[in-house]
Amino acid sequence: MPSMRRAVLLLAVVLLAVAASACGGEVGQEEGVGGSTENLAAPPAAEGEDVSGQPDAGSSSQVSGASLERKIIQTASLTLQVEDVAQAFQEVSRVAGGAGGFLASSSFSNQDEEQVASATIRVPATRYQEVLASLRSLATKVESEESQATDVTEEYTDLGSRLRNLQAAETQYLAFLERAKDIGEVLQVQDRLNTVRADIEQVQGRINLLDSLSDMSTITVHLRPESAAGSDGGGANPAEAARAAWDASLTTLLGLATGIVAVAAFSWWMVPILIVLAWAGRKLSPRFTEQRKD
Repeated sequence: MPSMRRAVLLLAVVLLAVAASACGGEVGQEEGVGGSTENLAAPPAAEGEDVSGQPDAGSSSQVSGASLERKIIQTASLTLQVEDVAQAFQEVSRVAGGAGGFLASSSFSNQDEEQVASATIRVPATRYQEVLASLRSLATKVESEESQATDVTEEYTDLGSRLRNLQAAETQYLAFLERAKDIGEVLQVQDRLNTVRADIEQVQGRINLLDSLSDMSTITVHLRPESAAGSDGGGANPAEAARAAWDASLTTLLGLATGIVAVAAFSWWMVPILIVLAWAGRKLSPRFTEQRKD
């Protein structure tokens, strides 16, 4: 019996030792896991960095403002009836200059003995509607007006992205050029560099053109006198109608005279035959008369 008690006590001590060692291992594992979690934590934020991960109000407003900026190309064409074409042309140039624009091109011509003119002006886009109203006020009647607005924002944005990529490629090729070891590498890199720079100039030129067209609107004005506009209407001028009828009669007479002369010139060979026939007829007519009397 004493030996049995010793064995049971020994087994209990072993079981307690195993349980204690198991608890110590779990605690060690928990500490290890906690330590690794601390090692995986995010690095401290840099000075001035927003740790919240959200953009501040200033950057948000800048992005919003940039998204609202659009590139619009505005063009218009007007046909105006005016009392004096020359004076109205001077007024068109004055309106353009007063709005901060300029006269891009102009032309004068005579149409049905009346002077007509055309002018193309460039004005700031912010004064576009104001200039149109001023031009309408120069006319006694606005015959026609056409306007168009083209949104080139998407193209402008794509060109900007392409330009940045080309400039980055140019920087890389310049770095390669500095590290070139022989003339072959220099020529190869220089050829690529020249191609990239040509693309940069092309893209930059298109960007400059879109900037110019969107910043300065284009308006074309056609000026016509009232008399020329009235002559195109439904009512005919009696004097003009009489002159047209007289011209038509002269044309008809000229046509008849030309026909007679043409027939005479073509039938000259018939004149001798007609003479012979007339002579023969005169000779034969007395004989027929005598035969009838007999």
